[in-house]
Amino acid sequence: MNNSKEKIASALTVLSPKLMGAKYDITDTSLLIPDGVEYDIVEKMVCGMKTINDSVRFWLGDLLVYAERSYGEKYSQLVDETDYSYQSLRDMMWVSNNVSPAVRRSDLTWSHHREVAKLDMKEQIKILALASERQLSVSSLRQVLNDDGSTEAKPTKGIVYEGALTAILAQSTRAGYVEIAKIAKDALSVFKVK
Repeated sequence: MNNSKEKIASALTVLSPKLMGAKYDITDTSLLIPDGVEYDIVEKMVCGMKTINDSVRFWLGDLLVYAERSYGEKYSQLVDETDYSYQSLRDMMWVSNNVSPAVRRSDLTWSHHREVAKLDMKEQIKILALASERQLSVSSLRQVLNDDGSTEAKPTKGIVYEGALTAILAQSTRAGYVEIAKIAKDALSVFKVK
């Protein structure tokens, strides 16, 4: 948790040129950077902005859940203050209400969490761990959930391609097709590099 707070604190420094030790001008619609800003600072800014962008939907959802709980109907005035559609804000609140902060994973997107929000907490933990471990895209995670709800290993495209290339290599070698065997072997080496 402390690491997560440090990550956010570091990310938010990009909003302050003084804290970043660089001269640039940041507004709600632009970022003007003069020539000469060091690469390390630009890299830190890119990573910081990505972290902020990835976190905003969680933050807004949690904040609006709090506002609705604390202020009742008055919270709707806050909804009107944003440029988000009503449905987008309801989705953010739905995820915040259904996926506990203790279950959320910083290595997955908000959209991954939206996919598991309909599950009970135990299943959320299991599915999010699977998505993280296998680095599943949101659509791949959705497919896992829609197929049969099973969290058993399913072959990725890479595994299928590797299997096909292995079969081509074996058959072309047996048949004496040297050029095809070489191409399959070279392509297969891409999968083995990992």
